Amino acid sequence: MKVISLGIKALNWDDLQAPRVLLNITVCEARDLEAKDANGFSDPFCMLGLIGHKAKRHIDLTSTPSQDDEKDLFKGRSRSSLYKHGGRSKSKRDCNADILEQLPAKLIRTTSVKKEQLNPVWNETFQLVVDNVNEDVLHLDIFDHDEEYQILDAVKNVKNVQGIKGLNRYFKQIAQSARKSADENVDDFLGCVDIRITDIPSIGIDKVFNLCSRSNGKAQGTIRLRLGFATREEKDHRTESNLQDFLQHRDLLTLFVKHEMKNSKSSLDWTGELSNEAESILHQHAMQGDLSDLQQAACLWISMVDYHVSSARLNRLLLFQTLKHLDSIWVANGLSHDAEEVTAEAVGVFRDFEYSCLANQTYFLPMTVLPGPKQLESLLKCLRILYELKLFKRFFPLEDSFHNVVCEVIKTAAIEHYHRLRSEFLSESELAQETPGMEIYSKMLQALNNDIRQQFIPADKIYNAFNLDYFSLTMRELDRLIMEDLELYPVLRPSPEIAKILDDLDPYAVLKDDFFTAPGREEPRVEVFLLYYSLNDFRHLSRHLTESEQKNLSIFTVHERFIPFVLQWFSYAKVAAKRKIKGWVENDKVSRGESKFRYSTSVVEANACLDSFVRFVVELKWPSGTQRCMLKCKLINDVAEIAAYFSEATYRALKDCGWAEHEMLEINDDLCVCVNNLETMRTHLQTLPTTVRYFERTQYFIDSGDPVLTKFGTDCEAIFVQSLANGEKMLNDRIVESLDKLVKKMNNGTAGYISKLVNDPSAEAETYTKPLLELMDVPIDSLYGPLLKANFLRFLELLWLHILDQITAATINSKSKEAMNFLNIYQSFGTFIEYFKAGDRGLPREVIEGERYQSVKRKMFCYQLSTQELIDTFLVEVVNMHSTMTATPYGTLTIRSHYDRKTGTLVVEVLHARDVIPMDTNGFSDPFVVIRFLPARTFPNTLTGKTAVVKKSLDPQFEERFEFEIPVDKCTKESSVIYFALMDHDVMFQNEVAGEAFLPLNKLPGLRGEQTKNFAGLKEVTLPMLHPKLMDEGILADIIEILKSRDHQKEGSEFLSTLFID
Repeated sequence: MKVISLGIKALNWDDLQAPRVLLNITVCEARDLEAKDANGFSDPFCMLGLIGHKAKRHIDLTSTPSQDDEKDLFKGRSRSSLYKHGGRSKSKRDCNADILEQLPAKLIRTTSVKKEQLNPVWNETFQLVVDNVNEDVLHLDIFDHDEEYQILDAVKNVKNVQGIKGLNRYFKQIAQSARKSADENVDDFLGCVDIRITDIPSIGIDKVFNLCSRSNGKAQGTIRLRLGFATREEKDHRTESNLQDFLQHRDLLTLFVKHEMKNSKSSLDWTGELSNEAESILHQHAMQGDLSDLQQAACLWISMVDYHVSSARLNRLLLFQTLKHLDSIWVANGLSHDAEEVTAEAVGVFRDFEYSCLANQTYFLPMTVLPGPKQLESLLKCLRILYELKLFKRFFPLEDSFHNVVCEVIKTAAIEHYHRLRSEFLSESELAQETPGMEIYSKMLQALNNDIRQQFIPADKIYNAFNLDYFSLTMRELDRLIMEDLELYPVLRPSPEIAKILDDLDPYAVLKDDFFTAPGREEPRVEVFLLYYSLNDFRHLSRHLTESEQKNLSIFTVHERFIPFVLQWFSYAKVAAKRKIKGWVENDKVSRGESKFRYSTSVVEANACLDSFVRFVVELKWPSGTQRCMLKCKLINDVAEIAAYFSEATYRALKDCGWAEHEMLEINDDLCVCVNNLETMRTHLQTLPTTVRYFERTQYFIDSGDPVLTKFGTDCEAIFVQSLANGEKMLNDRIVESLDKLVKKMNNGTAGYISKLVNDPSAEAETYTKPLLELMDVPIDSLYGPLLKANFLRFLELLWLHILDQITAATINSKSKEAMNFLNIYQSFGTFIEYFKAGDRGLPREVIEGERYQSVKRKMFCYQLSTQELIDTFLVEVVNMHSTMTATPYGTLTIRSHYDRKTGTLVVEVLHARDVIPMDTNGFSDPFVVIRFLPARTFPNTLTGKTAVVKKSLDPQFEERFEFEIPVDKCTKESSVIYFALMDHDVMFQNEVAGEAFLPLNKLPGLRGEQTKNFAGLKEVTLPMLHPKLMDEGILADIIEILKSRDHQKEGSEFLSTLFID
């Protein structure tokens, strides 16, 4: 980096000449002047010059002095004064002529005229030579400008004056131009100011003065003046410019800045103020060297830059303000060529140094230290304004724009930062190698990620304020460098097999343990996953970029290279988990916590093992949604398989202990621990959907609207549900098998009491139910504490189901099928329900009264009915079933029926049948309908109706009418029905039933006396056809089974024969 040389050269004071004192006057503005014109305004301008100090009172530039004034004026050595000739007398003219002979024309200065103003602003600067610092007075008059030839016009011609006589005529002309009022006072005079040179401080003054009248009274208004001194040395032709003074002033400022920094607690807190002594020295030097404000500002900037570059400790906000001030007073050619070169060199050094700070931002501008962000913001402000400055454009006309240059610096900074970290973490030998170690490289990336969090992301907000995409440019360069380094690892190069799976979106492919061969060795490489986590963290940090910017980064696809290692981990971890589970079960120890239930250490270790699988997948934070879903499929499948292996190992351990071999009813810890461990594992398995939020993701794909993603989501959900169901089923089955062993040991005692309930109708039900319940109390009480509640309820349910099975078996094995034999068992159901419900501690009522119970209870209900009651119940149930059916495979039959109470006649019209099933080999049937009234005992003498046979038809049209004389009281019974049998006529063999229909008589029109106009107007009734095959379940099947078992009762057998039931 180029550094400015600021050494101070020794000064040769003998060569310096005595300086001339110059007074710099800036007429800034006036306020509240008197209005002289008719429009309420004035047209003010100023005249100023230097006069001798020994004048006793104010001498106006346009007034006529009295004789006393003239005497006073001639007393001093300096007799110059400015006034206007108003009279014509010879004595005055001669006196004025003597004064004017001493007055140089260059002492008079005039400002521009400000039209129609009472608050004019001039900001015009003049310079006058001070002859006598101790005696001279600055005198200023303000006049109202007249459109005729006036004082201002005369003053503008001062350059045309030649000699003393010409100057005399010049002031005479001024006097004649002034207008006078009736009392001889000049009416366009607005006020004046007298300031002694000795009253002006050496460092200058910026002050508002009150205007005075001619008589030293107060006039209306004020004027603001800025006054300062300068000097001009007599220089020879070799030192025409003041470069030496410029450099000396720069060196003085450098010394003073260093002195201030040495005595300051913190250079960052320095506001730029120098001590009073330093300010005085600098002012005197600037005045003696005739240095302009621009030169002084340039010197201050150069000195600050020198210290800033050498120490890097100045507050950049101060530099920013100093640079802005320098530009505000910059004018073309305001500096000599040599001074401009020095200033340009300082600007260039500052620019290069600030870019160097940007390139090493983490060192020079750390975001973790409080001044860092503010300093970065000030640095960018300085650089931005630097490129906008007039002086910068003059010094560096070919420089690129601020935005482009900073963007290049940002890119370079990212590259240098990456290589600097690489050098810090990798040894010389590793750097020399083509492929550095993955673990070291991972640590380097972790350090890089920390820098991104602590430095780059906070800095991005500051850069954004300057429309600079700092973070995007940085991450793009880092992404490129990382991808170049990843190519050094052959094992991480993309795999064609992986690409195929990803393209096909096949979740079943990842379930195969042998699909991938281990890339290197059997055991997964830890350093590979350390590298993955570091890269994934880098990708995660890139989320601050826009979506379009993220697509330009290669890091967003790099995770695909790690899929083989993830699947390899699953395969290896599953084998290792099974091996560990085997050891845990073999060396199991019972754990007794505060609770009473029993469990062992093996399930604790196994659940922790499953958690490690889940944690592995969760912590991967896999970027791709579809790939993450596939990995979760693998997770669930493997976890379920491990859970199933645990269930097998635990159950095998229970069997090996010999508990299940002997028939003795015994409750011990082995059984309780086994089933509790399995239930704990099953419960843990059920939490997986919530833990991995599986269904949320699959549902997202299913609802995507994309057919490919919908199929993918459906496949993933199917894998998940099936895998989870398989694992739970295996665990539940082993629990049931274990508890079922205990229940079966109780069979010998319970079965005897159940059998007696069925076969001993003479005894009261309580005679056998009470000892039965007491028998079951022993194991139930023993298991209530040690078993988990779920297992305890599962045991109760198994016991209840065994009781129901024993009731069914006792019923089937009963020698007598008479109704009275089953009355006790039927009445005992209420007792059993209350026992297993056990208040709120037992089984819920919906579990007790489940499907199995309903089936047994229904069968027991039927067993305790007589044969006639069974037939009536059958007919009521079949009508109820018939009424809920809308269609069957056996077609329909349409009829019309009516009961005439006057004649006691029941009229039935068989209209047609539709969709009759084909009964013959030709694909048709020869249907006809048989009409009967059931039950037979209610209609013993009723004739049977039969339609004609319709040949070869599946939609026969019958249109036949039948009348039957039946008493009304027989038709009103709930069990009274008309039975329609749709038959297939067969000449060679027995007629076969093609369908059956049942119509309740108690709902026939006219049965309750209602009148019908004619039979043809009655509503047609279409009946779905039933078949004996549809009566093989439910209560109908139970009744048929019981009627068959009572084969010695003719009424039941005939009823079944009527329904064509074998």
